[in-house]
Amino acid sequence: MGCKTLFLQPILNFIAEKVVTLRLVDCAMSKGRDKDLVRLRDEALCRRYYELTEKQRLRFDDALKILSKHEFFISEERIMAVIRKKVGELENIALKAVPKVRMPRLTAKQLELFADDADDLGGETAEHTTP
Repeated sequence: MGCKTLFLQPILNFIAEKVVTLRLVDCAMSKGRDKDLVRLRDEALCRRYYELTEKQRLRFDDALKILSKHEFFISEERIMAVIRKKVGELENIALKAVPKVRMPRLTAKQLELFADDADDLGGETAEHTTP
């Protein structure tokens, strides 16, 4: 037993030293993403968005799809948030904010108002068709 302990003790001390060192390194490093890398990514994303929309004249929704699915691999919502945040911050480009797209909220009662207009124009609805 004495020989095994003498042989293993230096190894155990070495491992214990490394574990303590690793824990200290982990505590010293900040958690999460590197802020400088995120800033550089956001700037590159905005410049690429500007290139697609202003120089290549793509529609903003097509540009968002390209940036999201083929170039930066982040969601379209996140890309829109980054662009809105960076408007006015970047030099050398006049970045325009991404328009907010909202779906209309119509109730059934509001839609009934349009059914009368369709009848006046000669349109047929499901309720007013003749056999």
